[in-house]
Formats: sequence, C-alpha cells, structure tokens
Amino acid sequence: MPASNKKVLFILSTNYAGSHYLSLLVGSHSRATHIGEIHRFRNEQIHKEPCFACGDYRKCPVFRGIEPGRIHDIHETVFRNLGPEIDLLVDNSKKSSWAANFIGHAAFESRLIHLIRDPRALIRRWDMGYDTSGKRWHQRQKLLRRMPGRAISILTARPRLLYVYKWLEQNRRFTDFLRRNRLEHQLMTYRDLATNTAAEVEGLIKWLGLKFEPGQIEYWNFEHHGTQKSEYEWIKQKKGSYFDTRWKSYLTGQEQRQIIEHPLVQRYLAELNIRANDEGLTKLAPVAARETRKEVVAPVG
Repeated sequence: MPASNKKVLFILSTNYAGSHYLSLLVGSHSRATHIGEIHRFRNEQIHKEPCFACGDYRKCPVFRGIEPGRIHDIHETVFRNLGPEIDLLVDNSKKSSWAANFIGHAAFESRLIHLIRDPRALIRRWDMGYDTSGKRWHQRQKLLRRMPGRAISILTARPRLLYVYKWLEQNRRFTDFLRRNRLEHQLMTYRDLATNTAAEVEGLIKWLGLKFEPGQIEYWNFEHHGTQKSEYEWIKQKKGSYFDTRWKSYLTGQEQRQIIEHPLVQRYLAELNIRANDEGLTKLAPVAARETRKEVVAPVG
C-alpha cells in the first residue's frame, strides 16, 4: 500500500459512455481534480491537446513539468503541481491497458470504476461514425481479430447488429481485467448516473474516502483542466444536466429489441446484475438486499 493517502480513480469505459461527465462531477470535489484523458502523454509526440482550458499543456498549471513519453511518475507530477490540498485525481483515459501501468504504484492507491452504457446508445454513435463501407469493413476486421470464435456472426451481421459484438468485446475486456487482477472497483451505468446523479456520485465519493459535497453536482461552476468534450459545452453554458436518449428515435423498435434481447447481451447483463429498461441500463440491488426489502414490506398475517 502507498505511504500517502493519495488516490487515482481510473474510469474504464467505451467511448460515448459519459466518462467525461462522471470525471467532471467527481473532479469538482474540493479535494479532487479532473485530469481527463492523460494517456495522451504516453507518446513522445502529442497528437491531441491534453488540456481543453489552456490549449497548450506546456502552459497548464496542472500538467507543467510532464515529459511526453515518460509516464511512470505522471500522476505524481500532477499531485506535486496541485499541492497538498488535492488527494484524488480522476483519470479519464478509459483504457484498461493504461490503468494497468499504475496498479500497485507506490505513490498512490488506484481505484477503478467500470462505467457502462446501453448498447443501443453506443450502436447509434458507431453507426453514425462508421458511415462508409470501408469504415464498416474495417470494424468487421477488427472484431474478427478480437473475437475469432464469432467469425460467422461477425461476417454476416447487418451493420447495426455488428456493433453488438463491438460493445460486448470492449466491456467484457474491462470485466475480465478487473476480475483477473482482483481489483477493487465499482460498476456504474450511464442511465443511473444521469437520472440519479446526486445519489450515485455521493456513493462513489464515500467509497473513495471523501465527504460528499452537494455543490460538486453543478460541475459547470468549477474550473477544470484536462480534456473535455467541446460538443457538450452548451450544457455547461445552460448550467444544467442532459440525459441523452437519442437512440430511442434513431433506432426502430425492432432494432432496439434485437439489440437488447440478443442472447449474449442478456447473458452479460445478468452476469453484471444489470437490467435494461426503456431509458437504458440500471444496476439491480444485490439479491440479499432485495430479499430484505421484500421481507420488510410484506403484509403481516
């Protein structure tokens, strides 16, 4: 265990799962900082700017002194830059391969969260993004390499259903990584975060050893460095929340049912104790807790 009380929360998620939203919420705590996709420093040449606020990481008070390509002490450098008031960094790099570099680090304790979003929402985004036959074929090739046992299904699936396998492969990778390494972690769904924000963030903050601050829910009131989503700046400007369910009008009812009722999707959700409803995915209470509540409310006599 590290000698200090410093922690780094690594968010594991697919793209478009709400990871920046979660990171900004947690990073608005007075003893925490959102650092975004800091994995952009892993190469000696920076291809995407790591700080949205500064526009140049070399001028950023959070990232000053970081040398691209040298990542072992990258979080320690940020902690030093921020001073003793900050005990928690929120690393939104999303990749398990990135988090694996820091498990067991001597300078801080690693905590992890798997943020998962409804496959219907992800399929909408991927279907919009891979909008040419060449891009779609490239996705099939990638999935064939990663899931050779599903080759026939991957080769014959219609594009929108093809991305069911992409969703499964990416999220399964996170689940296997966490279990294989027996890592302390939390599971959260985008739907629960967006519709029950205060309670979800409060539970996470307590798990991280801090006291929940209600003001952090209004993350737009705080300055944040690191990466952010420019296309969602309008949400910060209007000072409110936004629950994205655009997949409901993008996909037909039949497509929605085919995706969420896919046997592999159903099996994986059951394994995680997650249920799908008309708004997205929601975590179910543990079996023991459900049974306890049932006993409490059962009529007497």
